[in-house]
Amino acid sequence: MGLKLLSSPENLRDALVELIEEHDVSVIPCKNLPGNIDNKKPYLEQWRPFQERRPTIQEFERWFEQFPNCLWGAVTGSPFGVVDVDYYKDPSILDWATDNLEYTPLKARTPQGGQHWIYSRIAKEARNGAYGGIDIRNFGGYVICAGPGYEWTWELDSDFHTFRELPELSSEQLSRIKNRNNVTPIRIKNWHEEVRDWVWACLGDGWEDGEILAACSRHTEKGWTDEQTRRDVQKMLQGRR
Repeated sequence: MGLKLLSSPENLRDALVELIEEHDVSVIPCKNLPGNIDNKKPYLEQWRPFQERRPTIQEFERWFEQFPNCLWGAVTGSPFGVVDVDYYKDPSILDWATDNLEYTPLKARTPQGGQHWIYSRIAKEARNGAYGGIDIRNFGGYVICAGPGYEWTWELDSDFHTFRELPELSSEQLSRIKNRNNVTPIRIKNWHEEVRDWVWACLGDGWEDGEILAACSRHTEKGWTDEQTRRDVQKMLQGRR
């Protein structure tokens, strides 16, 4: 499955069916109401049974017809858990996560600019919660996996593998998340500041936008892709021009 199909209306149904049938993911329909307090909440009053089982294809087909243009949630805990890295307000959060958490090649980009880091398993004692820009979604939780602006990327190649191939997030790394405000930052500048300063210097030297975009991959960090770096640099250029 091409993971980008999860954000493509033309192929969304087939991509979700494949998640259910081939990867044992339990998906549920969620509300697409930006700015509303109920945004992203499940349409189903009783969605918790789907923590124990995946929906039947008949149930899914009924929801797909009943809730057009909805968001789709993936129930977490099994076969995967998620670390939600909300760095769009504070780029240093991504730096911290890259330095302190196990690298996973499967990531989902959110419309706000954050990332869901997807692991085969998160230590069972981990409770769902928010830890200053890094959230845990484990047993009893869900994350939005499909809809406008959500894009899954398997970074090592273009094919989807299996959740079993992903690394686990250990109890030690969970402790790092919970105590991360006590961790001394390693970098003086975060990635966003370093790249921004490089872009400004290039512009000062007379570089064209195309030249900057062609060269920016040298700044791609571990856990990121060249294409994602180019997108961020393009936003910097648009803000500067």
